[in-house]
Amino acid sequence: MSASNALLSVEDADAIKLDLLMFQINAYVAAGCMFFVVFNMVLLSTNKNFVKQYKILIALNIADIILITSIFLEGITRKGLYSNILATKTKRVVSSRDCIELWNVVQVYGDFSMPLIELTMGIERFAAVMFPSFYRNKWKRSSLYLIILSFVFAAMATGIPAVISFIWPKPNVAYLCGRKAALGRFIGIFDYAFNVIVISTALALNVATCLKAMKIRQSRINIYKIKCYTGVAFLSMILVSIPNLISIASTTMFNVPRILLTPSPILTCINGALQFFINFTLNLEFRRYCFDIITLDDNKNIVCILIVASTCLAYFTI
Repeated sequence: MSASNALLSVEDADAIKLDLLMFQINAYVAAGCMFFVVFNMVLLSTNKNFVKQYKILIALNIADIILITSIFLEGITRKGLYSNILATKTKRVVSSRDCIELWNVVQVYGDFSMPLIELTMGIERFAAVMFPSFYRNKWKRSSLYLIILSFVFAAMATGIPAVISFIWPKPNVAYLCGRKAALGRFIGIFDYAFNVIVISTALALNVATCLKAMKIRQSRINIYKIKCYTGVAFLSMILVSIPNLISIASTTMFNVPRILLTPSPILTCINGALQFFINFTLNLEFRRYCFDIITLDDNKNIVCILIVASTCLAYFTI
């Protein structure tokens, strides 16, 4: 019997049932958080001033949409897998090639792109405050290039291991087909470490910028940016980096209780959704524009609301 269709008996049905429940919860949380991420992006991308001022935040929203989509797809995919295991009391033996699925490829892409966009945010504010002349003369043209490079690097970091795994598959990997099973243990650990290091660096740059900005006069827009960027980096450190650090420990050093690993996708979704509340709380202009849309002061804003509502409805009903 080949590695792709051999069957193994399942001994712990209770654990499988618990995992099935958690992935279902992940899918619903992802759908709910998607509303706030899309709504946040609609607000930023339908205001001309915001588009000019907050390109990086819009790019971060795109990265978050990619990540949350992957978590939703993971919940749907694994729901089918776990239901089949419970029905047949069996599980397949699979190779890394078998494990290359849409959700884990998209998830790894988001794992690389999101921290890089946050790093770009940190560099942008650091350059604006520490080196204002350089920022005015060079950075405004360079920020878009760095955003594009972030997405290109993420594509390469995801695509190269996926191609290698497809051409030279590793046999008998974990049947749940996570990132390590699909792309290799090294990529799985590198993914976790990359998130921790890059997001920590972004937070350090934002904190240094805040300390410097307290000593010099700043425009209102710069103050909004510094506050929002620092808030985003801080929450990502808590909700994304720390769970990834725990995953590194679980993979390389010792067994971590499952209860500490299970909430990680939920925390990632919440991290993306909270960016709307950060902008709403710390950015007065964003808050005013949000109220304008909610109160429908301009009829064209109805279209924006319908876009958000239809997108989230689609996620709940897939």
